[in-house]
Amino acid sequence: MPLSPTLPPPVASARLPALDGLRGLAALAVALGHGLLVVRENVVADWFGPSVLGVSTNGFSIAASHAVWLFFVLSGVVLTKLATRGPPGGFDYGRYTLSRLARLYLPVWAALAFVVVTALLVRRTSSGFGAWADGHPTHLDPWALLNDATLLTGTSGALSPLWTLQWEVLFSLLLVLYLAVLRRIPALVSLPLLIAASALGGVLGNPTLLYLPMFGLGVVLALNWVALARFSGALEAAVRRRPGALTVATVLALSLAGELALVGWQLSASGVPPPVRSVVETTGHLLAAMLLIALAGLWAPVRHAFSSRPLQWLGLVSFSLYLMHEPVLLAVVRVSVPLSDAVCAAGFCLLSPTASGAACSAGPCLSTPMAADGIVAGSALAGLGSLGVVVMAIAAIALSLVTAAAFHRVVERPAHRFAQRLRMPQTAAAIGGRGPRAGG
Repeated sequence: MPLSPTLPPPVASARLPALDGLRGLAALAVALGHGLLVVRENVVADWFGPSVLGVSTNGFSIAASHAVWLFFVLSGVVLTKLATRGPPGGFDYGRYTLSRLARLYLPVWAALAFVVVTALLVRRTSSGFGAWADGHPTHLDPWALLNDATLLTGTSGALSPLWTLQWEVLFSLLLVLYLAVLRRIPALVSLPLLIAASALGGVLGNPTLLYLPMFGLGVVLALNWVALARFSGALEAAVRRRPGALTVATVLALSLAGELALVGWQLSASGVPPPVRSVVETTGHLLAAMLLIALAGLWAPVRHAFSSRPLQWLGLVSFSLYLMHEPVLLAVVRVSVPLSDAVCAAGFCLLSPTASGAACSAGPCLSTPMAADGIVAGSALAGLGSLGVVVMAIAAIALSLVTAAAFHRVVERPAHRFAQRLRMPQTAAAIGGRGPRAGG
């Protein structure tokens, strides 16, 4: 019985569209996580207490904060599959390095330029928007931006997602070493060692030891992809013999991934010593990332879901969304208060209605007595009210998606095509500059 009635069975050299969808969903989770962070830091904590809403948002915040770990593992999978497809010795590491660096650096430089433009249009000097928004630099130092553009010696925080790309660049340069070492170690040995190294890095606060093994997990997955495909195919064929068993197995697998991702958070109130909790949390997140990648690439129902058109579009713009959402969100947060006042001055009170529900032409929304209900004391967003802050965050994410689509069309897609020509100048024209996208 075939693994899927419509999707081809996964093989070592095949491009896996479902991994694009997984990456797109993870990028959206990061953007939503930052939007939720703004809401949580400006709306009273009662919203996020022991209610269903509170538990759900707390769990999502934890998962979104570790979505970049999935990017790291995914990059290991995709770059290894790229390096190992074709005949042995047929991979040109020189051209690959030039292509990979162009693929990463050109969009980053354009994103830094976008940060400068948005910061000039919407000054960041004001505060009171919460720790996350206020924690970004208020003044953009040109030398710090130049340092950001190298992705080599740390980042200034002007565009905080760049911290992850430092590790992407380093792994890209070390891919040959990863392959040389991990090809010689059985997966049953290398996987526990890599997870243990990351867990130790988390306990010690050593980012090199924490992050670099994550890419190695993806390398091991890719090197054993054919064996995983055989195992997944046999398991799926056995499950399909019983009606409804495939659905049950899929739900259980996804539930297991969710449980692994949240196990550290669930231990937070149990009195477990912090080092033990850190080890459990790191291990859980990495196992969840590997399980999600394996399911998306090899398990037919999940492959179908992540190969859907909306998630494929998200995967297409995921890198752009990852780079664009933060400056858009910061600009929207700061412009929302004067924009709300301007709307009210025109006689409309969209987000902070008066007690009578009448138009607020007699005074600005910031002066209405109900405006600050549900808002953290001292928040600069008090004039929006709690519902207004939520609407603002949703609008910022929507605008981020629009901006990401435009950035992808104007910047990322040409950069990707240029990178493809650097790697495969003879075949780039034939494939239209399109290549493996999942993993960044």
